[in-house]
Amino acid sequence: MDYGIRCIEKQFIGSMDFMLHTRNFGALHGEYLFTLDNFHPDIDTTNCNVSEIPEEHKSHNCIELENGQFALYPNNRMRIYDLSITPETPKQPDFKVSTQYYQVENGVRWGRLGDTDDYFWKTPEEQENK
Repeated sequence: MDYGIRCIEKQFIGSMDFMLHTRNFGALHGEYLFTLDNFHPDIDTTNCNVSEIPEEHKSHNCIELENGQFALYPNNRMRIYDLSITPETPKQPDFKVSTQYYQVENGVRWGRLGDTDDYFWKTPEEQENK
């Protein structure tokens, strides 16, 4: 995913129950250990890797399963149960990944700032209302 990886412990969820949704083995239960997350290690270099593709960025939670195996699973493939607020029969969420590309300067309806050298520029609508 990236050249940098960071190990963090999310203490808030450390004592909660986890259930992983697997493709071939159904639901597996386990205990949270830590999370591995990607980051761009060089602040002097523009970060233009998979983090720009929204559906590709995932944190990986390390879970020790009840069967003795370990799993690295993203948030959208697991459930975290806080026993103080989770109902006994929780509803099944419909997980979706983000596919929206967010941009700051592209596709705006007010034109391009590079088309003018005016300090107090006006949008096309403001120019029409002069």
